Amino acid sequence: MLTVRYLNGLAPSLGNIFVAEDVQYAPYFVGWPCIRNRTYTLIMIDPDVPSRDNPTHREYRHWLIVNIRGPNLFSGSVITKYRGPKLRPGSGSHRYIFLIYKQPHVHVDFSDAFAEYHDTKNENRYNFSTAKFVKTYNLGNPVAINFFRCLDDAT
Repeated sequence: MLTVRYLNGLAPSLGNIFVAEDVQYAPYFVGWPCIRNRTYTLIMIDPDVPSRDNPTHREYRHWLIVNIRGPNLFSGSVITKYRGPKLRPGSGSHRYIFLIYKQPHVHVDFSDAFAEYHDTKNENRYNFSTAKFVKTYNLGNPVAINFFRCLDDAT
């Protein structure tokens, strides 16, 4: 399992519920069973955009880091900076999923991903496809996963 810890002490645990305001800043720790001389990719998505009942903009890419050496998250190259949850009123429950993939080689060339996914504009994060990304870079199945949920103010 993937261990995630935020500075305020919150730790996702397979679907526990957080208030969006409490997870606006990137976790200070992300850990998983890893091999020190291997590299990994971290993806964080929200598949419930704009709502779980009508996910027409799925997936929203919240965070993407590649070429992470062993357990050192901060050794990786950030393609997409962390962005915390922002829920529309009436959108219900959203899942925020963290996925770790072991890369097929020690260094993978993600230059195309940087060109396509490195952004500063919110709209470039919509309609991401984890499946397509994983297939493109031959990442296989995730080696670790975790998630939390947030509810909109009306729920």
